[in-house]
Amino acid sequence: MIIDGKLVSTKLKEKLKNQIKEYNINPKLVVIQVGNNEASNVYIRQKIKCADAIGAKCEHKKLEETITTEELIKIIEELNNEPTINGIIVQLPLPKHIDEYKVLNTIVPQKDVDGLTEINAGKLACAKPGLISCTPHGVIELLKYYNIEIEGKKVVIVGRSNLVGKPLINLFLMENATVTCCHSKTKDLKHFTIDADILVVAVGKPKLITEDMVKEGAVVVDVGINRLETGLCGDVDFENVSKKASYITPVPGGVGAMTVAMLYNNLVETSIKTSELLVNNDEAEIVFLNALWTNNTQTVNVKTTTNYKMRYQIVKEGSVLENLNQYWSEPISSGTNITGLEHGDVLYVKLYDGTNSSSNWATYNVINNMKAKYPTLTEEQVQKITIANFNILTYSVNKNEMQVNTSSQNSNTLTYNYYMKNVKTDEYNLVMTTSTYDEKVTLNLPQEYQIYSTICIKKWTIKNKISKNHRFIKTSNNSIDKFEIFCYY
Repeated sequence: MIIDGKLVSTKLKEKLKNQIKEYNINPKLVVIQVGNNEASNVYIRQKIKCADAIGAKCEHKKLEETITTEELIKIIEELNNEPTINGIIVQLPLPKHIDEYKVLNTIVPQKDVDGLTEINAGKLACAKPGLISCTPHGVIELLKYYNIEIEGKKVVIVGRSNLVGKPLINLFLMENATVTCCHSKTKDLKHFTIDADILVVAVGKPKLITEDMVKEGAVVVDVGINRLETGLCGDVDFENVSKKASYITPVPGGVGAMTVAMLYNNLVETSIKTSELLVNNDEAEIVFLNALWTNNTQTVNVKTTTNYKMRYQIVKEGSVLENLNQYWSEPISSGTNITGLEHGDVLYVKLYDGTNSSSNWATYNVINNMKAKYPTLTEEQVQKITIANFNILTYSVNKNEMQVNTSSQNSNTLTYNYYMKNVKTDEYNLVMTTSTYDEKVTLNLPQEYQIYSTICIKKWTIKNKISKNHRFIKTSNNSIDKFEIFCYY
């Protein structure tokens, strides 16, 4: 029996068309092409045609072949940050001078509708939700449409490419098949193929699989497409193998017809997901990072895992949120620093798609812990650092600034909190919070504090090393206070 990929893809496209209407979404795909490969031109025309058929948008961005890897990456990064774009693909192959791996992995996973980034590939390997490579996904969907049983079957895949072979291994394993992968280094290929209940071939060698290599009643899926003078053909000798196979895909009209349809299936899927996130802010994962105090004001970094931009509003202590457009900021991108926050402020952030904002928001309460007691910490939390020395950068009645040379054995993925303790008053001041650890850290110190020279930190024990050459800075009242510096993570 012939597995009709055109029929199945037509039904899938109709389903996608209805979903676009049902969810009232405007999915948009951007196809990036470098150079003028004729085969690529054909595939891109198919993608544009499919977009028109289901009511989606497909923008063809054609670039000069001389473009560099860095220039191409910059373009992709701009598309990543555009909330109206739901999917990005880079048409392969790329010119040899371009780093394909770097380029593909620049695409954010949520917009990787080809399913080729290492993140989406990794999710597939771990059986986690993500965007799946289109051709392998199409193979599985074809088998399911024809009610071909996969569970418990012996599946042999000929080919181990990142595009088809490897994703197929994981997809069949997820369907509880027993999978064998063959490739160019496999000895006695027939020994494996003859035993297959389901045989999938994706190597790009015309008519590699012959009748004698296939067992009676096997399901044969031909992913290969080869251009010969006589026309297109697959990796399977269709005419003869079809006599033994219970099901077989033709070339053309088989798996190839499904690839574009599955691409738009991914596009619609991610469009629906981000549309739902816009309504349900609890899943939007708006996060606040790297809070830093400077001169009694705080800066915080705001990020979101969605494709949308954000708008924010700062509400002062004692005031209320004004949920009107005039009070919300201009749209900001993920990773924007919001500055000038004061103690008692509440920062509200919500998603924005270019027209509408989410009905919910994330909140961040600004609290100044200056002069707060040093928190109770476990020994594991205390940063094991050594302050080798410090230099006075500036000092005056209004401002003291100190640069500390440090060393640490901990990773740079932690949050570091610098506290200064006034020995005389037993008060602790949160001087700085940062997510990076530098060999040189600049601390902005409150004006009433004096600074002593060399300080050594080890776990909880802090000792002032007062030498003959010690020095101090006097403020206007000429009083001298001793200080201890804490750093913990």
